[in-house]
Amino acid sequence: KILHPAFTSRKTKACLIGTVSPTSSDTETTLSTLLTVKKVMKGLPEEIAASTSQSPTEILPRAWTEKHLLDWMTDKNLLHPRAAAALAQISGSQLSGRHVMRMTKLQLKQTFYNDIPQGDRLAEKLFVALRAENDRISRLKMKQNNRAQK
Repeated sequence: KILHPAFTSRKTKACLIGTVSPTSSDTETTLSTLLTVKKVMKGLPEEIAASTSQSPTEILPRAWTEKHLLDWMTDKNLLHPRAAAALAQISGSQLSGRHVMRMTKLQLKQTFYNDIPQGDRLAEKLFVALRAENDRISRLKMKQNNRAQK
């Protein structure tokens, strides 16, 4: 109730983020969060509420498939030829964007650059590039949402 004007006024810019948990032990909290978000969304003017359901033109890295991830790495020159050959043998593994975004630099090195000279540097470069791409697409989505609200 206190923040309601922040979400309904055309003069303010606000973002509502509802976090949910995948564990069954947090079901009640997750349900409560979703109900609260739904309640807030019902109170928004129709054109603002509709803009939140628009599909993005780009996908966040955590939603990438293995093919999208490997294509992106190839385009950015982050996929070492030796790593590409090794990955081709284990294709169908857990190399989704969601899995890779959760990896530490060491895990990235072990997955993509193990036994490759300068593997630490390449893993660091991949780690930074993934986060930069995630930020870039997030900013793009925010701009799209802002344009749709105007």
